[in-house]
Amino acid sequence: MRNKTTRFITTAAIVAALYTVLSVLTNFIPTIGGVFQFRIAEAMCILPMFTPAAVPGLTLGCLLTNLINGGTVYDIVFGTLATALGAVLSLLLAYRKNDIVGGKFLLRAVLAAIPPVVSNALIIPYVIIKSSGLPMDLATYAPFILSVGLEELVCAGLLGVALAFILRPHIKKMLAKE
Repeated sequence: MRNKTTRFITTAAIVAALYTVLSVLTNFIPTIGGVFQFRIAEAMCILPMFTPAAVPGLTLGCLLTNLINGGTVYDIVFGTLATALGAVLSLLLAYRKNDIVGGKFLLRAVLAAIPPVVSNALIIPYVIIKSSGLPMDLATYAPFILSVGLEELVCAGLLGVALAFILRPHIKKMLAKE
């Protein structure tokens, strides 16, 4: 029992550290057209399909990243909430303890990628609008849904599914005693 808890906490801490470091290191990627910001670490949102420890790891990693980057209170609270919600739903949709690499892997990877895309596309526009003082109306909100949704589709969706396939041959070894 103790080894399982230690492994869970260690895995969560590693995920949090990797997410934070990758986010901070890729902050230099400029926004495209002043709208699209790509947080490459969002590819890691695929990890709940492999281990429940990814949920607190991603949540803590997002919180640390937002604190380090000097995010507004909206970003710190609601940005972290968006990541946590996406991670929990990915876990519920795609995690199979006894079927880490088998079964319908592509389907599970796609299912794991959908919640972070949707939760961020719906919640982060609120963060952007509240943080910038723009009016909260559909004309302002809708374009941000599209831009954040596209960014998440690329990072959490495409890169995340690719990451799942890269990790697939190694995941049993990495999580052997979970």
